[in-house]
Parts: sequence; structure tokens; C-alpha cells
Amino acid sequence: MKLTRAKVRFIFRQNRKGVATREIARDMKVSQRRVQQVIKEYRETGRVPVYGEKKGRPSKPYDGGEAQSSRRPTNDIDLEHGC
Repeated sequence: MKLTRAKVRFIFRQNRKGVATREIARDMKVSQRRVQQVIKEYRETGRVPVYGEKKGRPSKPYDGGEAQSSRRPTNDIDLEHGC
């Protein structure tokens, strides 16, 4: 499950109250280890970690020529040259 800012804040509030990480994880439907990682990152950096924003593989710029070449009909293939 994706951790939003509200969910991360909830983890911190519960942790400050002394709630066990197992219970926080159960309430948030994430693993206990993930709760521990969020708390650890906050303690080490002093900043609230950001999850789910601008993460993952960067997108490639769209090139119209690529779309045209992939949509070329099969009857345009030159059978003499094997292309």
C-alpha cells in the first residue's frame, strides 16, 4: 500500500504515543519493517520522508516518429530484400 503524507504523519503520531510498530503496521496495512524504516529515516535525517512522488523510472520524451514506425502496416515490407 502506498504511504501518503497523512499516513506517514499518522505513523509518527502513533510512535510518539508509544504504540508498538506491529500495531501501527496492522492499522496502516503495511509491514512492520516498513514502519520501522519510516521512523528510522525520520530520526536520521530530521525530515519527514516523502514517498510516492517522482519515484521510479523517469519517463521518456514522446517522439511522434517512433509511433509511426511501430504502426507501419505489414504489407509495406519489402519481400525481395527480407526487410
